[in-house]
Amino acid sequence: MRLARHLGPNFILFIPLVIIGFFMAVGEGAVPGLDLINLSVFFVSIFLYIPSFLQDDRTSALTDLRKEGISDYYVFSSKFDGNKTGGEDAWAGIDTKSYRIAFYGTEQGLKNGKEVLKTMKSTARIIWLRLVTWSVFAVVIFVLNFVSYNTIIPVLDIKAVGNPDVYLLRQFVFYLPCILVFLCPILSFIFVKIRDEILYKCALRLAAEIEAEAAANVGTGKTWYHNICPNCGTRSTGTVKNCVNCGTSLVIREGDGNLNSIRFM
Repeated sequence: MRLARHLGPNFILFIPLVIIGFFMAVGEGAVPGLDLINLSVFFVSIFLYIPSFLQDDRTSALTDLRKEGISDYYVFSSKFDGNKTGGEDAWAGIDTKSYRIAFYGTEQGLKNGKEVLKTMKSTARIIWLRLVTWSVFAVVIFVLNFVSYNTIIPVLDIKAVGNPDVYLLRQFVFYLPCILVFLCPILSFIFVKIRDEILYKCALRLAAEIEAEAAANVGTGKTWYHNICPNCGTRSTGTVKNCVNCGTSLVIREGDGNLNSIRFM
């Protein structure tokens, strides 16, 4: 960053010039292990990670959940439109596949964590690999490209003389690393969509349980309470019946709005 500030506007032109110069060097055969075809594929693959990168943050809590069994955060879908069922800690869209599953604090949050973790363990691990893992795969394959060029390719070059079949094998081995690197960001984004489908179904189950429990408690003499004070907006959880900040009753009255955060006791 200091270098960028020191160079000023010239720094903006510096990187493209380096990239162009590198492509020219590869085109002239000055970089062993690369030609314009596989270099272009490697270069394009970097930009293919952008869709996965933009989606990565909203399900990052799954990493904590797998490592620790708990998380202080939540997972959510890229869309929040449409009607929904459930409660604040777990809801799912009725008309759209939107969802939100929280893992923090409440008894329901801990239950959500156990349910999602159980789902993760019952499905293929590759589905839950994060963006950083796919990026590491790509870097390792990129390095192996040069290892292959210095070990396997020379042997195939000798055997390929006058043998078209071996030449085709040589070309396949040479371009295989760039093909695999190209597939990494594509697979990464495909599994983003698969994870969303699985988490949506999980959210539907949790939301249905929340709705069923609420229905079962009707008429038991228990009362619905706001978690967020309708007067000052302070959050109050547990068994508190009056706002801890202004003292306003948290009992839900007929005509009350803001029912996205409520509890039953």
